[in-house]
Amino acid sequence: MKVEMVVKISGTRDGVDWPSRGEAIELPDAEAVDMLNAGLVRAVADVAPVETATVQTAETATVQTTNPRKPRTRKA
Repeated sequence: MKVEMVVKISGTRDGVDWPSRGEAIELPDAEAVDMLNAGLVRAVADVAPVETATVQTAETATVQTTNPRKPRTRKA
């Protein structure tokens, strides 16, 4: 399980220094659960690829240039 360090742990794990606070490490599930319960690490979700939106061209309105009403006539 991939976890992120919440605290700095001194010493080594399997001969390698523990990651710094904020860095991630892959641990066996049982060990990760123990460390999660102790508040030493937090789970890191695997990030799925980000979907991107595509912009489609907008529809355009047409402007009516003539008045559909019959023009008024003046009475003399």
